[in-house]
Amino acid sequence: MKILFGGDICPTDDYRKLFDDETGISLFHDVKNMVEGVDYVVCNFECPATNETKPIKKCGPSLKAKPQDLKMLKSVGVSAISLSNNHVLDYGTKGLSDTIKTANEADVLYFGVQVDGDLKNNKLVFKKGDEVVTVLSYSEEEFNFCKADKTGAIHFDPYTSFDEIKQAKKLGKVVVLYHGGIEYYRYPSPLLRKKCLKMVEAGADAVLCQHSHIIGTYEKVDNSSILYGQGNFVFGYRPNSKTWNEGLSVLFDTEKGIVFDVVVAKEDGIYLASEDYKNNVLTGIDQLSSGWSNEFLEEKFKEFCEKKKALYYPMLYGKGRIFNKANRITKNKLFNVLFNKKKKMTTMNLIRCDAHNEVVKTLLEKDYK
Repeated sequence: MKILFGGDICPTDDYRKLFDDETGISLFHDVKNMVEGVDYVVCNFECPATNETKPIKKCGPSLKAKPQDLKMLKSVGVSAISLSNNHVLDYGTKGLSDTIKTANEADVLYFGVQVDGDLKNNKLVFKKGDEVVTVLSYSEEEFNFCKADKTGAIHFDPYTSFDEIKQAKKLGKVVVLYHGGIEYYRYPSPLLRKKCLKMVEAGADAVLCQHSHIIGTYEKVDNSSILYGQGNFVFGYRPNSKTWNEGLSVLFDTEKGIVFDVVVAKEDGIYLASEDYKNNVLTGIDQLSSGWSNEFLEEKFKEFCEKKKALYYPMLYGKGRIFNKANRITKNKLFNVLFNKKKKMTTMNLIRCDAHNEVVKTLLEKDYK
């Protein structure tokens, strides 16, 4: 069996007219050829497909697609969409309900979400002859899960998710889509790597991490594969941003294993990369993925966090966009003036202690709602 996995899809404003071509030719160009000889095509659909106009209150942008976008994706060969991501509830439970309704009408399978507490849509099971491949999808908890009515993305839960992988392994092959990790970071954080290695130990034949918007690194563990960042599939075009404009398609072949291809975004849509471009990308992945140690990854992550301090600290304390920008310009000096060492230590203890963390999250979620 052959299953093609694409990364994140979202119809950004610059690609809106391309999505409106119901044939998909204007958007996908020669990428449409990838589906030839493939049994199923699965992508992460990073937004609700809805006509709802009122977004939820949240941090960050609210994304959405038009209902007809799913019909267009079906026309180019997309079989199924994962909805377990951090934007699926950007337009509330109404937006998610509209997405499910449209997916059913377009004959596109969906998974990775629960509705009214019903977990029946947490996985897909593909069968071909005697072969069985189960695809599970999990995301991290942001504004994508409404605990009041238990409708939203299915989150990774170490108390249940590893058991789900073990159960799926009894049927055959298992692929896990994990929507999480750090945006624009090529390496796995120490925690992300622990999770993914444990997924493999539980029975996953492949773990594909999405959400980071950048092609990440790759690891083989026994006969299983872990990709720490698939990059974008269709997420618009950004001038002078090579990493944003490229992504990996992943062919999961039950006989041959994992095969990568490279997709490149241009102003007029997405294209298959040239052979030279593809080889350069794959060589770069190999180079970044060799010679790892836990100490190396921990040091890399510390370096990354230090560079992002001026961005994260204001967000942690609820400061707005203007303060955030000023703080980045001053390289965190503005924040240090307002928050002394004692205040930082207090916050650190609230975050690192599981008991305190649970209280803080409960209080913040109550105030948010």
